[in-house]
Amino acid sequence: MSQGKTKLGKYIAYLRTEKELTVKNVACSAKITEDRLHDYETGNFDFDPDELHRIAEVFEMTPNELFDFHLQPQETESLQVA
Repeated sequence: MSQGKTKLGKYIAYLRTEKELTVKNVACSAKITEDRLHDYETGNFDFDPDELHRIAEVFEMTPNELFDFHLQPQETESLQVA
């Protein structure tokens, strides 16, 4: 698993928890399964541009903004992934 995927996954999980959304909420809104969202959050995924676009929309951002994750490592290291 690449470090970029891991960071993106942690950022998605961070955004979800910051907005106080459940895995089910985000998955349903992004039209993906909860298991698939879990794969994204754990960095265990193959890129699907359409899915990532829909995930970005859930967080009211563009895909470019989603990929512009700039969290400090200490902000995501303690984050618990559902």
